[in-house]
Amino acid sequence: MPWSIRNIDAIYERPDSHIVVFTGQNYWIHHGNGFTSDSPMPLTSLGLPSELERLDAAFVGPKTDGRTSSVEITIGGSTRQRLRWTLDIHKVSLRGGKD
Repeated sequence: MPWSIRNIDAIYERPDSHIVVFTGQNYWIHHGNGFTSDSPMPLTSLGLPSELERLDAAFVGPKTDGRTSSVEITIGGSTRQRLRWTLDIHKVSLRGGKD
């Protein structure tokens, strides 16, 4: 990551051991020796809405199909306003809207 990045909003490890780092409206993929050449990528490339300014959390959830884990992405501070998405490796779907 460039030195201009001052904070990380969320981070998680994928099943292939790559690290995904979210900062602002972008995310970076670290593959062990450095970041992928296409990093950073916009959150919209995951299907997330363009008005999303940043994530509050990303964490690996339970295995849903016996082979892969889901990743939960949340935004919003209070329980009444929190939104949650379930992230598959290549697609994002809104799961339940507000918690």
